[in-house]
Amino acid sequence: MTITPALVSVTPFVASVNELAARIGAAHPQLATRAARAAALLAAGHCHRIEGPGDVYRCNGYILTLDACPCADYQYGAPATQAGKRYCKHMIAASMLDRLATPPPEPTPT
Repeated sequence: MTITPALVSVTPFVASVNELAARIGAAHPQLATRAARAAALLAAGHCHRIEGPGDVYRCNGYILTLDACPCADYQYGAPATQAGKRYCKHMIAASMLDRLATPPPEPTPT
């Protein structure tokens, strides 16, 4: 007997996020895994822009900007791009959110 997995509905927002993550990974292979994780954070609704002055985001419990994140990965392990800038998954998610300029879907109750 063959079991066919249920098809998962992909919203236009999630499709755009996944496409952007793939483009980031193709342009910066050292960030491909982080970009995929960033896409998952956005799809789950774990990253939001904080209203107020400046570009400030809350992503998976961290408060960050597009220039720095307090997470350990950014502080100690994130690889640099060709331009010398470092990105963690939270910063990539915030950058993707900024680029798409579309509010993330509301998290579904579990």
